[in-house]
Amino acid sequence: MTGEPMRRLVGNKWLRCGYTTGTCAAAAAKAAATMLLSGQLVESVTVQTPSGVTLTLDVLDARCDGVTASGAVRKDAGDDPDATDGALIYAHVERTATAAIVIDGGEGIGRVTKPGLDQPVGAAAINSVPRSMIEAAVHSAEAESIEVREMKIASISEPIEIHGRRKSETESNEACDRKRSDRTASVAELVKSEAASIDSAESPQSPELSGWRVVISCPTGAEIVQPEARHHRGHLYLGDHRHCRTNE
Repeated sequence: MTGEPMRRLVGNKWLRCGYTTGTCAAAAAKAAATMLLSGQLVESVTVQTPSGVTLTLDVLDARCDGVTASGAVRKDAGDDPDATDGALIYAHVERTATAAIVIDGGEGIGRVTKPGLDQPVGAAAINSVPRSMIEAAVHSAEAESIEVREMKIASISEPIEIHGRRKSETESNEACDRKRSDRTASVAELVKSEAASIDSAESPQSPELSGWRVVISCPTGAEIVQPEARHHRGHLYLGDHRHCRTNE
């Protein structure tokens, strides 16, 4: 995490604040989505927590092959650590044909086995708040990608100015206007071509793929033991872990 760490007073001590597994999952999802949209690896991402705190977190093990992308964020529990402190939270993303963001759990993430949580039985044990954070992070990656694209296209077209030239004595007004129009059309085609190149480079996938599949995992979960759920050794739960089983 970059910037000055936040601190809170507990008893008579000031403790450095960390961030939740949900924040890590959201940051990893944004990083992976950004890489898939841009085709370029990222070293850090900025996300906002539900309490309104903005964090810039380092991205580890970043990968992108043009079809899928993944990245990890290391959990930092601050000066009041829990059992997940230091774990790597991964997000693996790919585009889908359905206009929705589907979130699932992979290695190291539990599954709901009984009613009582805010997710149905069989779903990944990622509760509603972390899910909404992940969705917001992916939408943020999309918005930032559009902004970058528009800025690049603007940088192509802004320096280009179409100047008329003084017509010669033997040149009619119509001929001069025709040449000016031809030059304008040529520049327009150039801008269109450059914009298409930017779109191709930054969105290498089919435009029909408008949705996302996001899989959150914690391969280092074998090192994690939550005191309240020791019979679920080695598996991580983003939210309430009651009535969960391990995800094979």
